[in-house]
Amino acid sequence: MNRIRRIQSLIILTVILLVGCSPGIPANFDFEKTESEVNHLSSSLFEAMSNGTEATAYETLLDEKAKKNISLEAFVAMSKAIISKLGAFKSLEAGSRSDYDPRDGGLLARVAYVRHFENGNGDITIGALLLKGSWRILSFNVNSPLLSANPSGYRKNVELYVTNSDLVMPGAHIRVMAHDRSDKILVDDAQVLNVRWKVSLTNAQEGFVTVSLSESEAAAIKNAGELSVKSRK
Repeated sequence: MNRIRRIQSLIILTVILLVGCSPGIPANFDFEKTESEVNHLSSSLFEAMSNGTEATAYETLLDEKAKKNISLEAFVAMSKAIISKLGAFKSLEAGSRSDYDPRDGGLLARVAYVRHFENGNGDITIGALLLKGSWRILSFNVNSPLLSANPSGYRKNVELYVTNSDLVMPGAHIRVMAHDRSDKILVDDAQVLNVRWKVSLTNAQEGFVTVSLSESEAAAIKNAGELSVKSRK
């Protein structure tokens, strides 16, 4: 079964932080409690955007590392731009993806949601860091056709799990193919945005490749089964 995980992209602005290596999750880790806490943090952020208290959210909800990547003025302007397109925040639908890793002496959480707004839905990814018992937002991404200046040309970032593939790197142009006897070309030309390859002693690579796809391309891949990617040299 093909494993596809969307990596959401904030069309207006993305706050991205690079953090250290992960040593692993403890056996007694409480996933339910952690996800509940991150859900509350996420809801608080978008409620603040909706009711005009973005400045307070910036000071109380964002981690200090995030504040180094975006000023208060830029954060407020971005928040207003998002809400002007999507409308007021209504509700949260969680559970499309959750990842947790110990990082920098704390715990890093990445949770993906569908959030319902007054004018439509938005795909959200929240990155949050737990330090000294307090959760703070490291990054958040918002992805919705309503944020696009050209909805007909709207594209989404999609992470594909691939096997038996060429060793490609970000920036490369590739073909996405059905990895079966047909070797059918599903997407003839896609640009690589990010890769996470497993260690391999052969020329056939296995891992995750993130590409930007149209709605029709993403739909074609969704039920295609095993995938591979080949360089378009």
